[in-house]
Amino acid sequence: MKKSVSLIISAVMVLMMIATTVAGFSAADKLTINENVSASVGDKVTYSLNISSVSKEVEDLQMEIYYDSQYLKPIDDSVKYLEGGSSVYNTKIADKILFNSANGVQGWDFSKKTMLFSVTFTVEKAGATDLTYYIQCMDYLENSQTVDEYVITCDYIVNDKAVKKDIAPIVEENGQGGNFVNHANGKGSKNGGDSPVGAAYGNQNNANNGGDNGNAVNNGAVNNGNDVNNGGENAGQVNNVAGENAVTNNQGQVATTATTVVKTNSSGVAVTTPDGEQSTWSDSNDMWRNIGIVALAVAIVVCIVVLVMVNKKKDKTSKK
Repeated sequence: MKKSVSLIISAVMVLMMIATTVAGFSAADKLTINENVSASVGDKVTYSLNISSVSKEVEDLQMEIYYDSQYLKPIDDSVKYLEGGSSVYNTKIADKILFNSANGVQGWDFSKKTMLFSVTFTVEKAGATDLTYYIQCMDYLENSQTVDEYVITCDYIVNDKAVKKDIAPIVEENGQGGNFVNHANGKGSKNGGDSPVGAAYGNQNNANNGGDNGNAVNNGAVNNGNDVNNGGENAGQVNNVAGENAVTNNQGQVATTATTVVKTNSSGVAVTTPDGEQSTWSDSNDMWRNIGIVALAVAIVVCIVVLVMVNKKKDKTSKK
């Protein structure tokens, strides 16, 4: 009897060791995404962003999706996006995907759940990583004002099987550009949005409403690359980089004082000195320049008067 019990206990211990070993190997081969989704190396993980609860039509959308290329590799031909309008995307930049779409004629109806953008990744490496998003621009069709009424969710699909649906996606905390305010819980300010996330809410982009501390204003400048200063004293520059929707938001030249401006040529391009420094005009420069012009004009007039007087004197002398 004792021998039988010992055999049973030994068999159970062997089975537990095997199970632990298998679990260990399994865990070592897994990638955890956003602390919510688990997938094995080689699996296909689809990340889909959705929007709902927008009461009015929307005319445009500009956003980015961030990932770690050590762990995930986007499949280019897997990309799907909202229907209608004109859309472009770029999956060729490491660690982020760019997406831009416009529908200024009919607009989009986002009152019910609508897929904004979806992309499938191949799991490259085990470990833990994050998939995040950041919306820079989304405006109402009727007045081009920034959308502030929305609910954004995401779905995760692993190997064509939905594993998580309608959960709040993670906002990229270092996201920059645009006027759209991203909230941590994925909801607009009118839908119970909690904590604003990203630089668009901070001081460096706070010149949109007349603030003095803004360094980059993006009120409509994303598409035309122009400086925008809507009441703020310091405005940066938004550059629409050429390429397939390769949109970047770079801080531009900040005005130094209210009385100093950058020299530009007839095409509006900044003029630089031979050593590469940007040239500027100031009030003092303008003053001395104007004095010089006036002095030169006076000298010319004086010369003309003197010549006329000399000629008249010569005429009188010759007549005598």
